[in-house]
Amino acid sequence: MAGDWIKMRSDLQTHPKVVRILSAMQCDRLRVVGALHAVWSIFDAHTADGMLHGYTLEALDAMVGWPGFAAEMEAVGWLVCTDDGLLAPDFAEHNGASAKRRGQETKRKQGSRKGAPTPRTVPPLSASDADTVRTREEKRREDALSPESAAGAPADGQASATTQAGEACKAMRQAGMASVNPSDPRLLQALASGITVAELSACAADAVQDGKPFGWAIAAAVGRRRDASRVVPIASGSAFRLNRQESLEESNMAAARAFVAEMSHA
Repeated sequence: MAGDWIKMRSDLQTHPKVVRILSAMQCDRLRVVGALHAVWSIFDAHTADGMLHGYTLEALDAMVGWPGFAAEMEAVGWLVCTDDGLLAPDFAEHNGASAKRRGQETKRKQGSRKGAPTPRTVPPLSASDADTVRTREEKRREDALSPESAAGAPADGQASATTQAGEACKAMRQAGMASVNPSDPRLLQALASGITVAELSACAADAVQDGKPFGWAIAAAVGRRRDASRVVPIASGSAFRLNRQESLEESNMAAARAFVAEMSHA
């Protein structure tokens, strides 16, 4: 015996199989639902696996007091007549101890969801409110770039580096770069090596044009400074950039000229 209650769908009275039975039996739907309740209660009380041994269609009709009802249940697939008795298909899915546990657990979860607090609905911002939020956000970003926003009083060298980094980031933002970071170690190292704010701003403009990130602009500024240091003057007053092989050849030529000059004075 599985228990003193059975599971029945709330929309059972409009189920297509119920409609087929009431059409065949020429009766109202509530009588069909009541007879189904009686049949499934018998199965729930006397079987654990959906097999009602020893029962026939006629015997079941006698139990519910409605001749021909069991045959109509069989016609719609809610009952199977075998040599051993009557079988309720999918019995374990809808009835039995495990099915009832599942039903109770589902009901409990639904009750928990109904009792849960309803999250507040946040109304959309008006245009003026949205502008205010954006203005505040921009102000916070500006403050983050300012050395005065740092907590405490840093040492003189650190304060100078922080101030210069903040100025560099502001200049790079003015050049069009949206994402900057005044505490980026690469930026601090570049400034410490002598890279100027103007150089970083120029590279930021190029980075924005080419779709490159903040780090690329810093690396470009360092690279251009390094390349500029390798430009050597020539007699005409113009300049050209030497690669490693050219630098070596120029060094050899200079050594040769010095040797010839020394020999001519000997």
